[in-house]
Amino acid sequence: MTDSGGFVKVPKDDEEELMRSAADDSQKRREEAKKKREMEELMKKSGEDSQKRREEAKKKREMEKSGEDSQKRGEAGGDTTAA
Repeated sequence: MTDSGGFVKVPKDDEEELMRSAADDSQKRREEAKKKREMEELMKKSGEDSQKRREEAKKKREMEKSGEDSQKRGEAGGDTTAA
């Protein structure tokens, strides 16, 4: 009996086993869901990092090409700085 006068139900062995099994299953589902969330976050970050690298490489190629084009224009037009 409790302090308030109620009775405490003592689970039978099979009920206790069922509750323990349900708790274990719930824990496994939570862990699997956590792993799934972490994996999705890692995949998203990896994709974003890859996209950033591609954009930086593209900018670098464009700058190099721009530098080559300006050198070609300078050679074709002659050197105006020499006296």
